[in-house]
Amino acid sequence: MARSYKTKSFKLPSSLELDMNKKVVADGYGLRGKSRWLCDAITKFLTFSDNEFILDCIEYADNLENLEKSVSFRPTEEVRELLSEWAICARKKMPMLEGVISKIIRAAIIQALLGSIDTIKDLGKIDESSLAQNANG
Repeated sequence: MARSYKTKSFKLPSSLELDMNKKVVADGYGLRGKSRWLCDAITKFLTFSDNEFILDCIEYADNLENLEKSVSFRPTEEVRELLSEWAICARKKMPMLEGVISKIIRAAIIQALLGSIDTIKDLGKIDESSLAQNANG
């Protein structure tokens, strides 16, 4: 991974930042591996094949509140390009959305904390089937 000297800052709820820091260490990145972990999480999230799912996750990240912790990291060139591309995609779907890149980063963090994207999709299917059962029953 190429080293970057430009930093990117975004805000998180305190609880999400604490969970992220624990996950960084638990995943073996160490106490100083936050930038590398974030780059890996963002890349994995934004290269998932289901574009609508990614956009839905970004839209969900818009609902987070209490963004009191400022977090900085050094994105690689690849991550900066992915973030720029997806910012355009997100603005096409949600033109009034502000702080798009920060929302993309938050969505990637949530995905990385919850587990694999397949796990999240399975949760979505469970919610859909529960709704269908409740509507029919």
